[in-house]
Amino acid sequence: MRKRERLDQILIRLGYATRGQVEEAVQLQQEKGGRFGSNLVELGAVSEEELFDALVEQFRVPTIAVDDTTVSVELLERMPPGALEESLIVPVGWNESLGVLSVAVANPADDVGIERVRKAFGAKKVRVSLAPESVLADLVLRLTGGPGDEAGEAGVR
Repeated sequence: MRKRERLDQILIRLGYATRGQVEEAVQLQQEKGGRFGSNLVELGAVSEEELFDALVEQFRVPTIAVDDTTVSVELLERMPPGALEESLIVPVGWNESLGVLSVAVANPADDVGIERVRKAFGAKKVRVSLAPESVLADLVLRLTGGPGDEAGEAGVR
């Protein structure tokens, strides 16, 4: 397997972040936790779009546009408890005859979360597509009836 370039190196190479901004994000990560890229966005060092571009380059996975119409209630009901909220993994397709599950993720490196979802479906294979973290977080809030969601009918708890 080909070794992936580190996210910080990609962001610097693309001119999205400076070494100083990277160091500041690493410091924030050591102090408060969180993911490196999310910390860079929080600091205002990079935009979410720039982070998304760098992640696409790093992981070389397809991207996907997701919204409420992309996700079926049947797939959501098969998700392990907390997987939507904790991992921001959203099922977008299931080919039962082939055992192939398609998911949208904010973090393609979340092997534990992806494996947990794979097992819940009994999938032989998981096809991963990348979606912006804020888009998935907003979608998950709407789908789970989270804070600010008025439409409890569509929510899956």
